[in-house]
Amino acid sequence: LFNSFHEPPTMDISSMRNNSMLLRKVYIPKYIFPLQKICFGLVNCLFSFIALFIVMIITRAPLHPTILLGLYPLLTLAVFSLGIGMILSALAVFFRDVIHLWEVFTTILMWVSASFYTPDQFGNALLEGVIALNPRYRYITAFRDTVMYGQLLSGGQILFCGAWALVMLALGLLVFKKTQDKFVLYM
Repeated sequence: LFNSFHEPPTMDISSMRNNSMLLRKVYIPKYIFPLQKICFGLVNCLFSFIALFIVMIITRAPLHPTILLGLYPLLTLAVFSLGIGMILSALAVFFRDVIHLWEVFTTILMWVSASFYTPDQFGNALLEGVIALNPRYRYITAFRDTVMYGQLLSGGQILFCGAWALVMLALGLLVFKKTQDKFVLYM
């Protein structure tokens, strides 16, 4: 799930600058570029899950019936990433340093979102609380629960993943819509 969060917004950041010549010559709805990157990242993630399932079959890992429920955290994470990608692509038109800061931020975020460990391994309640504040941690936990542990999504997980996705999408649309008319002037 790290790549499905990291890859599309990273590609979104430079999508406006990479298509500046096209945007200057022809009117194209600008939101198409971030949306295309998110769809590409989602398809790429789904192909990587094919490899995961093959490995699970070869290693005889248990395949739970709840495995299809893993699509919900994956799809809501894609919507969440779309919102972030729209914000980043709008900001990168005006501030080029956003590209480099995003790389540093996502590296830190990877280690603070329990991608490779569970927070209870540390035995520190304060650290567990800090990690739980990270929205990405909730997506990873929901996906892990359904695919690896065969658990149903709880009402809190469904609500949290959906709410964060919608809030981030709304924020991304707001920032993008307010700034998109100035893109051509700064490219």
